[in-house]
Amino acid sequence: MLKSCRYCGRVHDPHTVCPKKPVTKYSSNRHRSEAGDLRHTNTWNKKSIEIRQRDKYLCRVCLSQGVLTTHDLSVHHIDSIKERPDLWLDNDNLITVCRVHHDEAESGLIDKETLRMMAATEAKLYPGGL
Repeated sequence: MLKSCRYCGRVHDPHTVCPKKPVTKYSSNRHRSEAGDLRHTNTWNKKSIEIRQRDKYLCRVCLSQGVLTTHDLSVHHIDSIKERPDLWLDNDNLITVCRVHHDEAESGLIDKETLRMMAATEAKLYPGGL
């Protein structure tokens, strides 16, 4: 039995996927990745909290510019899990950043070496300490 398609208006076999059908972000498991699966583990949750505490719950890039950003934070993998799965939980490969700087780091606008230097040094609110 044929059915009318709500996306293109034509008549298709009910088992045919119309090419005009929009692709949803989570339409199937084929969009899932190993990196995405790892981020939903208890091990990652603990490591994420550890890195945020190390970075004093501040975006390290904003802090380097003299700005204290404490909202919309995430822990960024400097070398992605896909590139370097062996560095998945390595403290020197992880840094706390705000959404804006996470997007910039992901797109390569922030140099990986700069991020590594920030991750390797202690977050200080004031030049003298703390």
